[in-house]
Amino acid sequence: MHLSAKKLLLLGFVFVLLFAIPLTVYLVKQQQSTQSSAVAATTLSFFPQNPSIKKGQTADLDIFVDPSSTNAISFIKIVLSYDSTKLASVSGGVKINSWTVSDGTTFTPNLDQGVEYSPNTISFALNLGTSPQNLIQTKTKIATVSFTAVAETEQDVPTQVIFANQTQVLSAGANVVNVLSSSAPANISVSSETPSATSTPTPTTAIIATLSPTVTGTSSSTPSASASDSATLDDLLCESLTVDPATVGTAPFSVNLTAVGSSSSSAITKVTFDFGDATGQDVTDAGGIGTDAVSVLVSHTYTSSGTFNAKATLTDENGNVSSNDCTATISVEGAPSTSTPTQAVPSPLPPTGPNGLITIGAIGAMLFFIGAILLLAL
Repeated sequence: MHLSAKKLLLLGFVFVLLFAIPLTVYLVKQQQSTQSSAVAATTLSFFPQNPSIKKGQTADLDIFVDPSSTNAISFIKIVLSYDSTKLASVSGGVKINSWTVSDGTTFTPNLDQGVEYSPNTISFALNLGTSPQNLIQTKTKIATVSFTAVAETEQDVPTQVIFANQTQVLSAGANVVNVLSSSAPANISVSSETPSATSTPTPTTAIIATLSPTVTGTSSSTPSASASDSATLDDLLCESLTVDPATVGTAPFSVNLTAVGSSSSSAITKVTFDFGDATGQDVTDAGGIGTDAVSVLVSHTYTSSGTFNAKATLTDENGNVSSNDCTATISVEGAPSTSTPTQAVPSPLPPTGPNGLITIGAIGAMLFFIGAILLLAL
């Protein structure tokens, strides 16, 4: 049978209706599924994490974001906190990095918020746009920040640069979620240009002087050891527990809790969170764990209403537990009644329903038969 130009055009039209529409619906559903599966699994870190420099020198810290192949990142807000008595920010000291995306081109994110320098704080925000190929899905260096050392640090007590509690890493899609799980600080050790020698005879003499009276009895040495142990426990401190974005919300209510603590005599090996709702979490491998100062962030969702007293406790390498607990009070209201209609947030692609793909396929099949009838009629 000879096919005219009109018949060929009609066949092409029916083919597009039959296959292109269901394929488009399927891809949209896959994208919605990816968006709904966003979880707090992204980490932020510095490299190098433990640099050593001299007074007057500059430390360049690369900032990495790692979605753990779980999230697609579209927006990043970085807020860095540091001790301005030890470090000074460098003018133009934040350089935004570019990276190669899936199509082989080089992508540079937009500065959604310009770099802001204030005492003890540096902040900026990156907007990656909406193009899927530009979203961060693997570990990526996003920026480099530079600090100049203005004062030396004490031995074995580095100064820290931490990701402050206002830091955010947002997932792509209509339902934007903060997927930041934890962050690790940079520990910067600063020495002088000409280190001064520490006189060892003085402490040696002092030790000998204290040891010689000990001959009269051993009881005097026992209280000394107890005092030392007490000092060690007192030096293990939980300094703060902050809650983001707020301490009041409606169930289900998701928050980020950040515990900051330090020890002057040992490494911190664990931070224990008690969320106050009969659940808790131990963190043993992030946020500076293994050093003498930590800033650990965890996420938690309160599913029921009530007033919850969250707290954080530190444990060091010797098994000592911080004598104080950092606490925060979180108030959660009950979920709205199902009889009260809630206003839906507009989204670029409204859902077509659970059977949208099947419905569109059925419509395509009907159009195919209609087109076939028209084809035979021509």
